Amino acid sequence: MDLPFKPQSTPFTCVQAIRAIALNHYLGTDYDDIAVVKAQGGYLLQPTTFNALHEKVLMDIDPSAKYEPAAHYKLSMGILKFLGDNGSLPSLEEAIRGFAEVAPEGHGERSIAELEERMSSEDMQRFYREFTSRVHDQLLVPLNYNVVCDHTDSKPRDSDTITNISKLSGNKLTVSPYEDDSFDSYTTEQGLLVFGASRYHFNLPTLGSHQWIVDRKEGESLVLLDVNHHAYEHGPEVTVPITLLNQMLANFRDDDDNPRVIMRHPVLIHPKN
Repeated sequence: MDLPFKPQSTPFTCVQAIRAIALNHYLGTDYDDIAVVKAQGGYLLQPTTFNALHEKVLMDIDPSAKYEPAAHYKLSMGILKFLGDNGSLPSLEEAIRGFAEVAPEGHGERSIAELEERMSSEDMQRFYREFTSRVHDQLLVPLNYNVVCDHTDSKPRDSDTITNISKLSGNKLTVSPYEDDSFDSYTTEQGLLVFGASRYHFNLPTLGSHQWIVDRKEGESLVLLDVNHHAYEHGPEVTVPITLLNQMLANFRDDDDNPRVIMRHPVLIHPKN
């Protein structure tokens, strides 16, 4: 392994862990994901942040349950409205009332009643208790409640682009889009290659998206670092054929509507010239 690897310390902070690796590599600093969260002014919490955890908790409680993304999205809106206003997690009833306060246009009493009905069963109430317990233990406590709540999902997401690198590095590093048509000639001398992609595409277990950084090239493959490897009981290095990554890159740039295996927002982190 060539890069100064540090794993993410919560299930939610892969983006910040990747930033820490890049900062430590180029600047000799000793950041971890929690330090990056603090330096950037808090962790941005949005309804979409909770999607994968919602689904995992529900499957743990009732594998036969039908996952309804719309209902859980509404629930997350209510949770974040209450958390932002009160600094604590709400009860189920308070979360539903929170959603009622911020329900978008077109979501009136019927929409709220549907959410209440969805969450009325014993399994759903157990799900909510377990879900909020994990959010408390795995995110809020490790981050010392250093979060920014955006129940509207309107602020730019950390997962969409690597922000704050210039600020965190004292204007020594920057981020550039990866513009080549393939990874055939990529070398780490160009910068550290970072992109988002589901672990599923690399035959690894997952329920959500993930961010990756390339450690090195080996033959016809790139060796990626998995900052959340400990959650899946395998090592931190994942070797992926360049041919597969090239196909994922091509699909990312294909603008048709067909479902594709894609990567998200490949960029290079590198020193400013």
